[in-house]
Amino acid sequence: MATPILTPADSATAADDLWGYVGVRVPGATTSKLYPICAAQAERIAQQIGAGAHWVAVSTLNNRALLVNTQAAPRLSVTDNLDLLDDPSAFCGAFDMDWDDGLSADDYAGLYGYLAEGGRLTGPAAFTARILSIVQQHALDDERLRGLLRVSRVHFRDGTADELPLDAQSSWALFESVQHAPERVLNLACSERGLAAFVPADQVAMIDLPLHPMRQAARAQAAEYEAEAQAVAAISRVRRVA
Repeated sequence: MATPILTPADSATAADDLWGYVGVRVPGATTSKLYPICAAQAERIAQQIGAGAHWVAVSTLNNRALLVNTQAAPRLSVTDNLDLLDDPSAFCGAFDMDWDDGLSADDYAGLYGYLAEGGRLTGPAAFTARILSIVQQHALDDERLRGLLRVSRVHFRDGTADELPLDAQSSWALFESVQHAPERVLNLACSERGLAAFVPADQVAMIDLPLHPMRQAARAQAAEYEAEAQAVAAISRVRRVA
């Protein structure tokens, strides 16, 4: 069983410090894709590998939640020696850097708001100015923002890949199920569109999901469970009084 790496209590505002990078090479690729991670995630990766986990779950500092099939991905690398990035041969072969501009969780939340509101932002002037600066600096039009913030990617054992329109609730349900009780068949569903797509789990090398909306879905689920628990407790108290 994979060690849980994302809970509703995870802060979306306290940005973790950069510890190093996890590199994932998917089938058919000649390079590893690097994702920035904090020290806690590096420790959790080691724990999962040490426990013989079939799937390794990682949340990154650049708004991605990864599910890596250790039996299908050709290579999983972890380093805190950033000097190795200057020598690809030392980092287990060549690599590509995924989007990583040192943005905080707050920055990503602001970018989601910017996209959802069609470029209109409300809030403190300094924060609004920062988000607009990020958008302008990186020429983030709507298409590129959707690719960074909303697209989920599934990399298969045969070297192909698909982009799926998974909504936040479906992504969180998938992430939870693979962390805790991976099925032999994965449902890559999009509940908002009424889509169910069933894929053999052993044919999937990696699932790459947007992190921020999953955290929102996790919090919403936790709040719902808490409300249900409080309702049950209230009913029990009434029965005891009666």
